[in-house]
Amino acid sequence: MGQSKTPTQIASLARVHTETVIKMLVGIVAREDAPIPSRIAAGLALLDRGWGKPLQKVELEGDRPLGITEIVNYIVDPKDPVSPIRILGAGGQALPAPEAGEATLVPEASEEEAS
Repeated sequence: MGQSKTPTQIASLARVHTETVIKMLVGIVAREDAPIPSRIAAGLALLDRGWGKPLQKVELEGDRPLGITEIVNYIVDPKDPVSPIRILGAGGQALPAPEAGEATLVPEASEEEAS
């Protein structure tokens, strides 16, 4: 039994027949007496070879955006975790601190903790 071939060697051997196979596929597509499914399969193989396979669309649940639309940095004074959060917007410019009663990422301190 012969020595097994590596995937690279197998690919190289197959590529030797590229021109022949493409001519065969063109011949199948052009033959009007060939079964329609064979002609379609040959045509698709030619298109995929020449143009690449089309990209697949990825569906996400809901109306979520496909990428990051904004990066927001939240900065909290480690010595005073209930201090207002300063938010850096685009370009690193500080945005106004949250108004009283607005949601923040820092839980409100209980009366015992505040004193």
